[in-house]
Amino acid sequence: MDQALSIRADYFLYGIEIGILDFNDAISWADSVIKELAEPSGEIIDLALSRPRGRNGVLEALAEIPGERNPKAAGRHLLGELSCRLSSSKELKVISRQALEVAWITQQPEDVRFELDRIDDSIYLAESDTYGTINECMQELEDALSVYESVNET
Repeated sequence: MDQALSIRADYFLYGIEIGILDFNDAISWADSVIKELAEPSGEIIDLALSRPRGRNGVLEALAEIPGERNPKAAGRHLLGELSCRLSSSKELKVISRQALEVAWITQQPEDVRFELDRIDDSIYLAESDTYGTINECMQELEDALSVYESVNET
């Protein structure tokens, strides 16, 4: 259970740092963990009570959650979240930039980072009518992120 908690903690930590998630989401998660577990750790309780310390206090509490860290797994969950957001939003540039940040910060495989970087560059080229179209870029980003949708379903 500790590894699942630490991966989820990293999901919130990176998501808040990049601007994908709000720090209140992490507090809500901690509240749900406390309800689930017979004896939640002190670190989870500290996270649940960290709202008065603001965003940085929540980030500090998330960093203290025990367990083996796995940034790649947390990153895959964040990319899955962005995939869902892309299908319901038209914030192509924002989501593309966030996906690229997630890929680099969570040390995703090199081919994933370079593909997301290429797509991000393509968006700027399409916006300036230099090469390609926004619709093509949208489709490429949807295709690249769709691989991660199933990660969030587990």
